Amino acid sequence: MIVYLSLDILILALGLFFAKNRLRVGKREVNSRCWFFILSSIVLIFISSFRGDFSSDYSGYVDMYNRYMRYPLDSILSRGLFTYPEKGYLLFQYFVKEIFGDPIYLFIFSSILIVVANMLHLFKYTKDDVLAVMLFLEAGVYYSSFNLMRQAMAAAIVVLGSKYLYERRVIPYLIIIIVASLVHTTALVMIPFYFLCTIRVGKKNIILYVVMFAAIALLLPYGVSFVQGYYWEWYNTSTAVGYSWKNIVLPASIAGFAIVNYLVNRSDYEDDINSKTRIVTEKHNIFGNSKKTVSVDLNVIWLNATFLYLTFYLLGLQLRMAQRFASFFSLYAICFYANQVTKSKYRDIIVLATIILLIAFGYITKTDFPYYFIWSK
Repeated sequence: MIVYLSLDILILALGLFFAKNRLRVGKREVNSRCWFFILSSIVLIFISSFRGDFSSDYSGYVDMYNRYMRYPLDSILSRGLFTYPEKGYLLFQYFVKEIFGDPIYLFIFSSILIVVANMLHLFKYTKDDVLAVMLFLEAGVYYSSFNLMRQAMAAAIVVLGSKYLYERRVIPYLIIIIVASLVHTTALVMIPFYFLCTIRVGKKNIILYVVMFAAIALLLPYGVSFVQGYYWEWYNTSTAVGYSWKNIVLPASIAGFAIVNYLVNRSDYEDDINSKTRIVTEKHNIFGNSKKTVSVDLNVIWLNATFLYLTFYLLGLQLRMAQRFASFFSLYAICFYANQVTKSKYRDIIVLATIILLIAFGYITKTDFPYYFIWSK
């Protein structure tokens, strides 16, 4: 618990330091935001890379490394698309083994991928740096990656492909999703999201959402049984239960505030050109160059992602496994919430309340989740 609280305090201290101090190298002023994200990323990578064997999946990844360490490359490449573990992760593991020969590098490089991908996106699309990073710790995939490493790696690859989602470039986006699904198959949930994410939400959509959620909740056990006929048959869902209500307090608060705040003030956001990103692409062909400008409302994409983030967390009350899918929408929900807060006239109060909630949530949910470094035991 001390490590988790110390990490929160360190992020807050770095944020306050760079907010109040303008750094200079000679006569040149240094970008304080960059340094905040760089130093925060280094700390987060270090804590994640050298964590000990205290999570249920840690030893499983080491065992998987030892089990497949003599697998030749051609055997990995010839595996089917829906085999376990996925061939993309086994390729990652294969190159780690060939180059470094030590499973610790699985955790080092996976941590670099997860942290860097998410922090780059937060740096580009959020304005309150401390709030964004704190949300990534508690409401994002950071701590959950200690257990669900492959899932978090796949989600990080999806985040890296967000550019194509925002630019509405379906082919490169689908390629990114397929690559992510080779690390964890659940990434395929992001394919339908591409076509659904620009739907504008109104009162009728809200009613439809509630009805659809109720139907999904009722049919979830049957759906899982059907899927297990083809995949995930190794999970014993007959005894699976949901998690405690404590697990949804934070995601429900974040998603609920962001959704309600946006819908109440939607007319203001739709008139705000800063909420839209304009992408200009050039195409070169024998007839000359052509330019295409796409205007995308990021708030609409993030709103739909936040609905799904909340949906999968709520379904986790019935079946814990459902929360896995929320990982792919968490960063979009974080960006949505952080930007809604930034535009609020009660910004400072909400930011303070959120940080207190994040720290309290971390304390309550990690009382039975110790931390020690790999060299400690």
